[in-house]
This record gives sequence, structure tokens and C-alpha cells, in this order.
Amino acid sequence: MSRADSERGRLRRAFAAGATVVAVVVAGGCASPVRTDVRAFHQWPEGVERSYRLSRSPERAASLEFAEYDRIVGQALEQAGFFPSATPRFDVRYDVGVEQRVVVFADPGPVFVPSIGYGSGGWGWGGGLRMVYPIGGMPAAPVVFDRRLRIEIDERSPARRVWEGTAVSSGATGDLTVVLPLMARSLLQDFPGPSGVTRRVELPLPDARSTPAPGGASGAPTPASPASGGTR
Repeated sequence: MSRADSERGRLRRAFAAGATVVAVVVAGGCASPVRTDVRAFHQWPEGVERSYRLSRSPERAASLEFAEYDRIVGQALEQAGFFPSATPRFDVRYDVGVEQRVVVFADPGPVFVPSIGYGSGGWGWGGGLRMVYPIGGMPAAPVVFDRRLRIEIDERSPARRVWEGTAVSSGATGDLTVVLPLMARSLLQDFPGPSGVTRRVELPLPDARSTPAPGGASGAPTPASPASGGTR
């Protein structure tokens, strides 16, 4: 192989590396859905009215934060056919949680990218290769939030547990007011749903520039698969 062929090969690889960096940056700016893995176990009584009451501890009853979560979970319950009642058939309890973790990547090392510009020694263009680290320098370790929602439904008479389900998702935000509406809808979708089966539900984040109407777009459940990047 001649020296010219070798140089052309190096330039092609450099252009490919540069295109990869640009693609990653562009993809990172794209909107992505909230992917939630849900699983429920139930012995649901068929043909009964779905009247309910949220059961809350005195501490939660006095919390403004949990008042907002009550509203979000209640809205998802009503979309699943439930309605609040002073004489309910079911008591509903829920719990939420967020854990933060840092994803550490190995040092990718420098990247060779093409350098093209005007030559100061006269008219014309010059080219070559220069060694750089990825955009922004060494990649910062991203923070990922693991979010969890659990809902339990007890029949009051006879007193027994009839439904319990858990929803988990991971993404770049730990703000439950943003993702909890989608997680609750995913968990209660097609209620009561299959018992003991893990499903993955994808729902789009609402446009921040507009207020979504109640009962907005719904997502279709798919079999659970390993979580992929780019989720909120």
C-alpha cells in the first residue's frame, strides 16, 4: 500500500469518527419516550363497580407534595374506570420512590478528526488530521434516576388483596411530577391486565409548550426487553 493510500484510509476513518461524534450529539437532543416496565398480580372480581378511596397516612395527608401525587394517581385510576366514593368497594394505597446512580464509562481516549481550513501562507485550502477528545472534553459521568411506583388495591368486604402492581423506569430526570403520570397510566393500562406478566409500555412525554388534555395518547405494551439509552 502506498503512502497516499494509507493517508486516504486514515482520513476516511477520521471522517467516520467525526460523524459518529456528531450523530451522538444530535441523538442526545431528540425527544424520547418514557419506557416503563410493569407487572401486576391479581385476583380481580369481575362485574363489580370500581369505587375507591385513597388510603393515606396522617403525614401524607398533610403533605402538599403527596397531594399532587394523589391527584396524578387518582387521574390514572379514573382513566382505568375507577371513581372516588364516600362508600367505596376498594381501598387503594400507593408508594413512590426515586434512586440516583452514576453511570461510569471507560476513558475513550482521543479521537482523530479531519482538520480543514484556509492556509495563511497563500490562497488555497489545506487539510490534515488533529487529535481531540470528544466534544466537551472527557465525557462527564451521566446521572440516571431509577423511578418506582407501586399500587395496591384491597377489597373492603370481604377484606382481601385483589390487585397489586409495580412500575419501574429509568431516565435523566428524577422529577416525579413529570414521569409519574406516564408511569401510573402504564401500570393501569388495560386494567386489570395479565397477572404475573412483565410488560414494557412506552408513552411519549407531553409537549412542554402545551397542556395535555385528560385521557391523552396511550401507548401499546410490548414484551419487556433490556433498557435502552435515550429515555427520560
